[in-house]
Amino acid sequence: MGTATFVVAGPVEHQEYGVLSLAAHRDEHTTAEQQLLDFAAGQGSSPTSFLLPVPPWVHPAWLVCVGLLTLVVAREVVGLRWTATLLTATYLGYRAVVWGLLAATGFPPSVLPVMLLAGAVLVDCAVTWGVPGWAAGVPVAAAVFAAAFVQEFVAVIPPWQWSVAPVVWIGFAVLWGVVDRVGRTRRWARWRAPVALDHRAAAVAGGAPAP
Repeated sequence: MGTATFVVAGPVEHQEYGVLSLAAHRDEHTTAEQQLLDFAAGQGSSPTSFLLPVPPWVHPAWLVCVGLLTLVVAREVVGLRWTATLLTATYLGYRAVVWGLLAATGFPPSVLPVMLLAGAVLVDCAVTWGVPGWAAGVPVAAAVFAAAFVQEFVAVIPPWQWSVAPVVWIGFAVLWGVVDRVGRTRRWARWRAPVALDHRAAAVAGGAPAP
C-alpha cells in the first residue's frame, strides 16, 4: 500500500504539507526546518514559492485524473461493490492515524484529501449501475470539485486553480472511457479469467490427474 500511495498521491502530498507549513510560517510559529528556509532565502526563493512550488492546477488535475482513475481501475479489476470507497476510506484512515502519530512527535501536519471520498462513492455507484465512463466521468469529477469547495470552506485545501475544472472533467471522462474500452477487450477477459490447474498442479495438490 505504501508504494502505491507514493506513486498515486506523492506528487500532491507536497502541496498538502506545504499549505499548512506556509500558514504556520505566516503565523510566526513555523513547522518547517529553519535551515531549509534559510537555504531557500539564499536561493532567492520566497516562503510561498519554496513551500508551495507546484502550480495550483496540478493538485486537482492529479487527484482526479490519476487518483480517481486508479480507483476506477481498482473497481473494475476487483469487481466487488464499494471497492473504490473502501480503498479511499482505508487510505484516508491510514493517513489520519499516521498524521496523529507524527504530529505528536512534532512532524509537520498535512491536509487530508477528503474530497476524494465523494468521487470514490460515485465511482462505485456508476460501475454498479452500469453507467459508461464517458457519461459518468464529468459528473463524478464535478462532485470531487464540489466536495473540495466545501472542504476549503470548512477547513483548508492546497491551492486549486478552479478554472481548470472543465479540462479536468472532460479529461477524466475520456480516460474513464478508455478504461471501459480496454475492459471490453478479449485480452482483458483472458487476463481476468481464472487459471485452470494443469495435471502437474493437480498432482502436487494431491488430487488425481484429470483424464
